[in-house]
Amino acid sequence: MSAVLGRSVGVLTALAAAHAVVDVLLGGQLTGLAEDELLAVLRETERLRRRLAAVGHGQVLELERRGVPQAHHVRTVGQFLRMLLRLDPAEAAGRVRAAEAGGQRRALTGQALPPAYRQVAAAQRAGVISERHARVIVDTVDKLPDGVQAEHGEQIETELVGFAERFDPLQLARLGLRISAYYHPDGPGAEVGYRDKHRALSVSQRPDGSCSGSFEGTAEFAEFLQTTFDAFARPTPQVDGVKDARSAGQRRHDALLAALKLNVRARALPSIAGVTATVVLTMTAEDFAARTGLARTGHGALLPVPEAMRITGGEYRLMNVVIDRTRGITAYSSTARLHSETQRLARAAIDCGCTFPNCPAPPGWCEMDHVIDHAHGGPTRVDLAVLACRHHNNDAKKQGWRSTLINGRAAWIPPPWIDPEQNPRYNHLHDTGPRRA
Repeated sequence: MSAVLGRSVGVLTALAAAHAVVDVLLGGQLTGLAEDELLAVLRETERLRRRLAAVGHGQVLELERRGVPQAHHVRTVGQFLRMLLRLDPAEAAGRVRAAEAGGQRRALTGQALPPAYRQVAAAQRAGVISERHARVIVDTVDKLPDGVQAEHGEQIETELVGFAERFDPLQLARLGLRISAYYHPDGPGAEVGYRDKHRALSVSQRPDGSCSGSFEGTAEFAEFLQTTFDAFARPTPQVDGVKDARSAGQRRHDALLAALKLNVRARALPSIAGVTATVVLTMTAEDFAARTGLARTGHGALLPVPEAMRITGGEYRLMNVVIDRTRGITAYSSTARLHSETQRLARAAIDCGCTFPNCPAPPGWCEMDHVIDHAHGGPTRVDLAVLACRHHNNDAKKQGWRSTLINGRAAWIPPPWIDPEQNPRYNHLHDTGPRRA
């Protein structure tokens, strides 16, 4: 026991000493340094930064080994790091991947195991390569087929670590592509199941509601997509000798939009959180009457009210929710355990998405959370409920979070392990757009 306590005190003492050294560095004067000395300071500072990243690998793996995130009802180590250290999601996920690749692992018996990528780990511990270098090397090897990895993976890692000492991550990535092509000249597409494994579709929505994206599709996806284009993307017939003015790309866009509208109009989509998939547009009563101002879509985009009204002219399922700035939506009671579809849509107009701090989930991903638990007598009313995505409505409660309403606005009280003072927190991601005053 004393040995364990000694090790913990030793680590904390070392951290305190490191902070003291950083204080000295922060107060150091650089103006008197010669140019070669200044360059040496920059290089050594960068090497220290890289070595500290390697220190974090062991800490991340120890969290995982002990099951600390699960003890706090957090599903993954990455999510736990986000909450504990206030990290960007991509940065938290990157730290976990880096720890798994270059950290000191342990067997179930506690026996020390070598890092998955030994040479990457050694180079990081020495401060020779950066986290970005390490990620490029790991990604390059991971993308190779299993057979190539087993036979040549260590050699490829060696080559890339050597190149990383001379080239920046962008140049290293290009070299990685050349090395991959040498060891696997047939390319990844020759592998059975590669396309299925790497299928993906990403969409990024802009503030004005428009979007851009990219995708990698399977043969099945391509066939159904091409069939949709065959049906909807043909040029419209000439009228008085005037051809269809749309480009081929515009016709494909309109074809996919037409197919999506068909699904919504036919109500072929599954229900979402107890509501039939519905396009929801929210605006104030004043803007609705004057046909001015902005309307908010269910996914947070802001559209001019005339454009929103044009969209509502279709036959597909769509709901306009009009909010009076002074009264809001009149609350009403229900003896039912579950909120009705109308109540859910009304609450969506107020909260505009998950109310948990910094959660971007739109209304369609959310459930109705009773502010007063129904099991404890909480009524099923619009003014005593908030929207919360499934994760935060369930797991966040297990972590110790509690939803509440402060001056009519949804707020969440954090557990003491996150904030000892338990100050209320709000979701500011949904603040823009038409809301009740």
